[in-house]
Amino acid sequence: MALLVSRATLLFRVATAFGAAAAVLAMVAFFPRSFPVLGIEALRDKYLRADERFTRLAVLAVEIELRERRRKLIRFKTWLVRSTIVALALAIALASLVLSCVEEDEAPMTDDRHPVPPSTDEAPPAPPFNPDPDLIDHMEGNRREIRIMKEAARHHAAEARRRYDEEMARRHAGR
Repeated sequence: MALLVSRATLLFRVATAFGAAAAVLAMVAFFPRSFPVLGIEALRDKYLRADERFTRLAVLAVEIELRERRRKLIRFKTWLVRSTIVALALAIALASLVLSCVEEDEAPMTDDRHPVPPSTDEAPPAPPFNPDPDLIDHMEGNRREIRIMKEAARHHAAEARRRYDEEMARRHAGR
């Protein structure tokens, strides 16, 4: 039993660590980052007097470089999201394993490491049950009162419904 509890405690701590790792990975993955963009004004100033074909090739080279940087950033974020999902799945699996271990053996515990040893003393036999006749009469009387109150409530509801129907019929006839 002590081995089971310590194993469950260890698994729970590992599950908590995986859950915390998933949270950190998710924060890193979804933290906003700026994407590299083409600085049109800087290119214009730099290549204002250059040949048009040379300028187009320079712009194309910069666009290719920027696209590759964006791809790397997106791949990294994708890896982070996938890692988050894996860590969260491991945390859930370990937590459910801990719950199944704990549910199998529900012994009272003195602390996290040592179970309460089972008692060798047998419990004394229970005294014979002798119901109190006054209490039984009182409870049956309450049951009769409740039944009477329910009947009165049903009658009152039926009477209220009848009055409502009459009022609606009268309003409808007056139109």
